[in-house]
Amino acid sequence: MSSRIIYIYLFLATLMGSLSIFSGLKWAVPFVQATLIFPLYLYHVINRESGRAVLHMILWAVLSSAIVVTITILRPELAEKAILRSTGYRDEMFLWIGTGIGPEGTPSQFIPQHILHYVVFLGVSLITLGWGGLVMGAILLNYMNYYVGALVLEAGHPTMAALLGWPPYATIRVIAYICGAIAVSDLMISMILRRNIWNKQITRKFAGWSFLLFLSDIAIKIVIAPQWQKLMSTIISR
Repeated sequence: MSSRIIYIYLFLATLMGSLSIFSGLKWAVPFVQATLIFPLYLYHVINRESGRAVLHMILWAVLSSAIVVTITILRPELAEKAILRSTGYRDEMFLWIGTGIGPEGTPSQFIPQHILHYVVFLGVSLITLGWGGLVMGAILLNYMNYYVGALVLEAGHPTMAALLGWPPYATIRVIAYICGAIAVSDLMISMILRRNIWNKQITRKFAGWSFLLFLSDIAIKIVIAPQWQKLMSTIISR
C-alpha cells in the first residue's frame, strides 16, 4: 500500500472518528474512533511493519487530540455530553491544579491505577488483536483532551494551557500503550495465522520498549508532578 493512500486513510479515519462526537452517543464515540483506524493498524501488524504501526498510531493520537480539543473549545457543552468521564476527569484535574490534592500528584493512588490500566489494556489488546486497546486508548485520549480544552477555556494564558495541557509523562504513557498493543497483537496474529516462524524479536523489542516507557512514565510523574501542578496553577490563574 502506497504511503499516499495510507496517510489519506489515516487522516479521513481520524477525522470521521473524532467528528462522531457530534452524534452525542457517548458510548459509541470511542468504538467508532477505534473501528475506523483499526484496519490500518491491523494491516501494519499483519505485514510486520511494526515501526510504521507505531508512527501511524502516534499520528492518530496526535491528530484526534487536536480535533477533540478544538471541538471542546468551540462546543464545550456538546463535548461534555459526548465524551466519557469528561467532567469527572476535568474536575479531578482542576482540583489538583488548584490545591495539589488528587491522584495526579499522589503516587500511592496513581501507581496502582496505572498498573491496573496497563495490565487490562494489554490483556484486551491481546484477545482482540489490538482493537480493544484502541477503544480503551480512544476513551483515555478523549477525556484527557476534553480536560485540555476546558483548561484552555478557563486559563488566563490559553496558548500556554494548550501547549502544556498534556504533561510529558502522559505523552510517554500513550507511546508505551501503543508499543505494548503492537507487541501482543503481533503475538496473537502469529498464532492465528500459524506462521512457521514467529518473529520473537518484534514482540520482545516492542514489549521491552513498552515496559520501559511505562516505568519511565511513573518515575517522571513522581518527580515532576508537584512542579507541574505549580506551573499549571500559574497558567490557569487570571
